[in-house]
Amino acid sequence: MRYERSGATGGIVEQELVGKSRYEAVAHADSSHFEYIPFRQAMEVLKSMQPFDPTDPTPDFANTVHYYIYEGLGVDAEGVKFYTAVRSPLDRFHGVDAWFEVGDKVVTLDVTMNQNKDDGYKADVTFVVPNGGLDRKVDKEQFIEYSQKLAEEVLRLIKES
Repeated sequence: MRYERSGATGGIVEQELVGKSRYEAVAHADSSHFEYIPFRQAMEVLKSMQPFDPTDPTPDFANTVHYYIYEGLGVDAEGVKFYTAVRSPLDRFHGVDAWFEVGDKVVTLDVTMNQNKDDGYKADVTFVVPNGGLDRKVDKEQFIEYSQKLAEEVLRLIKES
């Protein structure tokens, strides 16, 4: 699927690239009615609401970035965990769509189609999706290039912390 600006919302793009937490279904609420949850508490709540194994994420993009990170660190896949926070209080109140954990190190992500979004936002990494979107089946080279760039940024932050 390609994410054309005229059709897909940022929320659809986020879900396609990093997945969607099960928070809405479990909390029986939609994102416009979420109650505030402090940052660390929201992360802990979401760990039990993942739609996939955090050491083997299902969305193709998240899985590819996960691969480049654990390969870059020289560890097994189990050494790197990926969590989605899309459509959860962590997303709504804290600006975090997903995060990677390596031991006690955490790197948060904000996935956006807003080409004008820059640093200064709440997440550690703001990942700007290209206007045409990312789809391995449409443009494999672009998909791999963006996967590697995001993995490199996450790796840099993990190594610095």
